[in-house]
Amino acid sequence: SPSRFASTGWPQSLRDQPVIVVSDASGMLPPFETLSKVADFVDVLRRPFEPEEVLARVNAALLWRRERLTLGRACSELQELRLLNQESADDLAEQRMARCLANLPGFTYTFRQTPKGAFGFPYASPGIWEIYGLRPEDVMEDDAALHARAHPDDRPRIEAAIADSAEHLTLFQVEFRVHRPGAV
Repeated sequence: SPSRFASTGWPQSLRDQPVIVVSDASGMLPPFETLSKVADFVDVLRRPFEPEEVLARVNAALLWRRERLTLGRACSELQELRLLNQESADDLAEQRMARCLANLPGFTYTFRQTPKGAFGFPYASPGIWEIYGLRPEDVMEDDAALHARAHPDDRPRIEAAIADSAEHLTLFQVEFRVHRPGAV
């Protein structure tokens, strides 16, 4: 009966299996809404029918399932390719940006103050070497090595400019002298 069919349900693991429903002698079938809830492919055969028709419908159902699985794999592969292409494009853009920043005069950087009050340069271009004699990794977590290269008379002004920039969220801009050990 239609109500028994609806109440027993269809295991979720079998939902992608084609279902061919054959009417009983009276021609009674479960409502289509019920059938569509239990399977993605439903074909209905009403009596009387020929054996060739049953075989043709079984073949069609199997073909539908195979094509659906093929399409699903193709969609998954396409999504993977899109992700790989996006990652490749992101990597390429990052490489181009790094080359561009490495060729600018001076050095470009991002400056960060942690919640604990420590300062560092998460990004510093290779130009930091020309000015300070430091490598980007020397100042990534702690700016002490760079700060030590500032002329002692300029340090209070630098610290005041950093505090003002942080407080007002404005551009940090200050000129100061650099003392580089070993440089003339």
